[in-house]
Amino acid sequence: MLRFGEILIQAGLIDKVQLDSALAHQEGTGQRIGESLLTLGVIEEDVLIEQLAKQLRVRFLGKESLARLKIPAEALEAVPHKMAEEHLLLPLAIDRSTSAISVLTCEPQNSLAIEELRIVSGLQKVFVYLAAKARLEELIARHYAGEGASEVEVDIDVEAPAPQVGDPSLLTPIEPQVGDPSLLTPVESAEGSLLSEAGLIELLDVLIGLVETPRTHFQGHSARVCGLARSLVDMLGRSADERGQVQIAGYLHDLGKPGGVHLTLPGIAGSREQRRLALRDHAVTAKLLENVQLPPAVEEILTHLYECYDGSGLPSKQRGDSIPLGSRIIALVDAYEDLISNPANPIGGLVGPDDAVRRLADLGGKLFDPRLVALLGQAIDAQAAETGLPTPNPVVLVADPDRSATAVLELKLAKQGFRIRVVSDSSSALEILESQPVAALITEMHLGPGSGFDLLEHIRSEGRPVPVFMTSSDTSPESVNRALVAGVVDFFSKPFVPDVVIAKIQMELKRPSQPVKPAISVASVAPEGTVSADMQAAGTDPGLMPSTPKGTMAGVVSTDAKFLSGSLEDRRALSLIKAISGRRMTGLLSLRHGDSKGTIYFEQGHVFQATAGDIQDEEAFLELSAWYGCLYKFEPDQTRKTRYIKTHTGKLIRIASMALESG
Repeated sequence: MLRFGEILIQAGLIDKVQLDSALAHQEGTGQRIGESLLTLGVIEEDVLIEQLAKQLRVRFLGKESLARLKIPAEALEAVPHKMAEEHLLLPLAIDRSTSAISVLTCEPQNSLAIEELRIVSGLQKVFVYLAAKARLEELIARHYAGEGASEVEVDIDVEAPAPQVGDPSLLTPIEPQVGDPSLLTPVESAEGSLLSEAGLIELLDVLIGLVETPRTHFQGHSARVCGLARSLVDMLGRSADERGQVQIAGYLHDLGKPGGVHLTLPGIAGSREQRRLALRDHAVTAKLLENVQLPPAVEEILTHLYECYDGSGLPSKQRGDSIPLGSRIIALVDAYEDLISNPANPIGGLVGPDDAVRRLADLGGKLFDPRLVALLGQAIDAQAAETGLPTPNPVVLVADPDRSATAVLELKLAKQGFRIRVVSDSSSALEILESQPVAALITEMHLGPGSGFDLLEHIRSEGRPVPVFMTSSDTSPESVNRALVAGVVDFFSKPFVPDVVIAKIQMELKRPSQPVKPAISVASVAPEGTVSADMQAAGTDPGLMPSTPKGTMAGVVSTDAKFLSGSLEDRRALSLIKAISGRRMTGLLSLRHGDSKGTIYFEQGHVFQATAGDIQDEEAFLELSAWYGCLYKFEPDQTRKTRYIKTHTGKLIRIASMALESG
């Protein structure tokens, strides 16, 4: 791949002497090559940014547009000044109805900064515009100093903002918004309009995932085939090119095939009808995509998926190593996935991973490459180790009548190696819970004909250690406390951040199994200044109610209630701190751990002050974050305008997390 300086030379924008001068300047200053070129004055800022935007496949703003920016106060308030300076992110516009924020940055590939922006702003979609670093620093200082207003306002359209890196819309050139010709210079597609292999794989993950979402038992199927196939390729020590080819073929292997029958080598070998369908459709995927100009190696893999190792397969009866390696790998992994996920597989029922591997081993040398079969179990273990989950491909049941609310979550769960079952009502959810092992349940509070609480009660009545996560747009204190008291692991308000939900599921599944405890009925919220019967019985002071909701308050928002309280029975205080910060809540969090007490003041999710005994500020925050199983009380709207903690909250949380992991 050409370096950026070489690309500029090829485009005739600089010469070799100028590049050498910039490289020497870069070595002496530590600047990036683009900054050095601008400092030396060998290229115009807009020209440089336009070329860099082409390489990163994002939109950009030129000097003229930047000079005319007028940023709404609401957007500036969504990103604290300190964070804007630390990560060089200038918010341009927000749209809370679509949970979107557009920002100006000089590092659109900085995923950590983008993720922190999601947490701090409480918005799911982050779209980036590119600008030069020096220009960005100047704009941040000017706009946060209140000097950013101008006579002409440049509108940022967050309904159709700049795509994120890896977004499928990056396939096409970006045109200026209709009615907004002054906003953007269009980014022309690169010559040849070729998408990188990594970008194509990312695109296929999204598109094929959407195609498979409505298919019961096949949600995320191709992503799991792709992941396990990749593990086998890596174990064989093959090249990165071969791995990419196998991944692409893994995503495409079922495209265009009959929906009612899942064709695999065991099925074709045992059924004349499936053999007929395989002979008819073996080349359909390649034909569908013939205008896409797939790599020839990918077309070859797809064409020979139904070849058997002993030469009895289709279409050309190839045998042994003459069959493309990618075809042999995907055929094996596809058959494995069929046995553990598809009830209509050739043996007529689901089996566990170990049983599936044994059955496929019996077919080694006949249908499958025996060397690959011997590696399959190791590849499954390697994939499980990579995800850190106790079992390979655990099933997550998602019960929600609104598929639009969970679509991204389903795709990302599949990419992480989970098998997904999606239903829209409680009756269907109960059928799945009774028919197959489920590792975790994500349920909307309000289902039909029953509720999410009915599913939880069913699981608990059977004594099954299935962690339940509840979602809802109803974030009243009564509803949230009811969910936590009933025994849900966590509560997420809609719209939620899928990555956060997945992280919580992974964390919960990694925990050692605990005996299921019956839910304890307690008052959800007591009026300020009163002592509940539970408190009197426990002999504790009214400052912290000894209610026993299990989990954190993720998703709770500030309300008119006097306070929310409870016990973090098997959680660290850091989980609650993250929830309060992520929801941009304002108030006082009081914690009690044995005889020790502490407080943290939040202002719109930012930590302003903290005390733990005689300890103050950052040190106190880190001390309190590590407390486990403590009592809590959160009083909304209790504010402290003076900010003694200068470290950015996102950074504090990361430090606390790393301290807990290392400890």
